[in-house]
Amino acid sequence: RKDYKMVGGFIGQDGINAPDAPTLGTLTPDSGEISIAFTAPSNTGGGAITEYIAVVVDSSGNTTGQSGASSPITVTGLTNNTTYTCKVLAVNSYGTSPYSSSGTAVPGDYIEYLIVAGGGGGASAYGGGGGGGGVLSGQTLATTGTFTVTVGAGGNGGTTQLQDEGNS
Repeated sequence: RKDYKMVGGFIGQDGINAPDAPTLGTLTPDSGEISIAFTAPSNTGGGAITEYIAVVVDSSGNTTGQSGASSPITVTGLTNNTTYTCKVLAVNSYGTSPYSSSGTAVPGDYIEYLIVAGGGGGASAYGGGGGGGGVLSGQTLATTGTFTVTVGAGGNGGTTQLQDEGNS
């Protein structure tokens, strides 16, 4: 009688020569898509990495993926305002890596904005006053959420004196 035992955790691939997992980077959501950045593993196993596969999973377990040769990979066809768990794996001729760590992102209609606000307080027909304003820029907001912008109060009014040069 011969006894067989399973060695290793990989079936159908050479796990020793498969690459290590990529390192998950920044997740950038947009309308109907998420761009998934990652860093290639330092240990590519027994062969060069032939592709990366980015996978997103919604709360119902629906999975969507996209392959690519390098970072970032954009997964499209997603439902806006739905939270997706994102991860990446690497593939070489010997098999697939484990998944990277995961992160979450929510695609939606995002806008860039610039808010310039100034205080009041002008006290003269010739200028002066104002102040207390500020600039907020470079932020990304979902158009479906709410946000608050707080602007400082206006500064003290100022005066401008005109001097008659006296033309004689």
